[in-house]
Amino acid sequence: MSRPGPKIPPLSVTDAQRAVLEGWVRRRSTAQALAQRSRIVLKYAEGHSIMEVSRRLQVSPDTVRTWRRRFLERGLEGMSDEPRPGVLRKITDADVERVIVKRGSQAVRLDEARRRDPRQSSRPLPTNL
Repeated sequence: MSRPGPKIPPLSVTDAQRAVLEGWVRRRSTAQALAQRSRIVLKYAEGHSIMEVSRRLQVSPDTVRTWRRRFLERGLEGMSDEPRPGVLRKITDADVERVIVKRGSQAVRLDEARRRDPRQSSRPLPTNL
């Protein structure tokens, strides 16, 4: 027979938070990981147990506990991915956007060049920054 664990605080979700979470679940462009986390929080907030949520959504109970805890600690901001270990990015989002805008008109020319010569490549792009 298993021992009862510590009392788990209830998960209360405000109407505004619920609207955001439901929006993430419904929106087609939402990353599936974020949608799954939102489903976990919403199911748990409906009053289902950790085990019931894990069975219904086919995830491990530890996954439910993790996202429940992160939502309790940080709210909606806790639903996003945490930074991964490793080397930090050297190219910022602003740099990427600048290159895309700068090279947007050249993309059409590259497509035209590829029709003439299929060996044309976009590999020289980083050197032209």
